[in-house]
Amino acid sequence: MPLPIGLEDSEYLCILEQYLPDLLSEIQPDLVLYDAGVDPHRGDRLGKLALTDTGLWHRELYVLS
Repeated sequence: MPLPIGLEDSEYLCILEQYLPDLLSEIQPDLVLYDAGVDPHRGDRLGKLALTDTGLWHRELYVLS
């Protein structure tokens, strides 16, 4: 899923909530490995997104639930 450069918390989380449930329902995986990187953090020099600590925290809560 391509994401626009500079994407912030609320937009990122909306996209995640829009696509993740359908993806999991469609694929029905037996096992999910989740690599929770921090490159989308706005302080990461290599990342191109602008998530905050709070945004990353909400991402983890959503994905793991």
